[in-house]
Amino acid sequence: MDEYITVFTMKLLKNKPLTIFGNGTQIRDFTHVNDVAEATILAAEKQSTIGKTINIGTGKPTTIQQLANIIMNTTNTKTPLQYKPKPKGDPHGGYAETTQMKNTALTK
Repeated sequence: MDEYITVFTMKLLKNKPLTIFGNGTQIRDFTHVNDVAEATILAAEKQSTIGKTINIGTGKPTTIQQLANIIMNTTNTKTPLQYKPKPKGDPHGGYAETTQMKNTALTK
């Protein structure tokens, strides 16, 4: 999912319009790869996680539209937003249910 962040940021820095596929209400859980790696290592070191499936994520839904706004505000740039049809089969999205992650202390 980080491709949204990278593509949006690069386009903004080049003063190009951002393309949002669909209406921008699609939801994603943007989690940094370092956080996923750290949680995976912590899970591997704990006896309490053996045999369990644990979702790793922020547990916070972020829409693609919100992401575009956040990146524009962070980079202090504005650009037109282009909306194109959502690709067939592209899910509306979702975000991680992180109760078990928190209960097994996989976060700092």
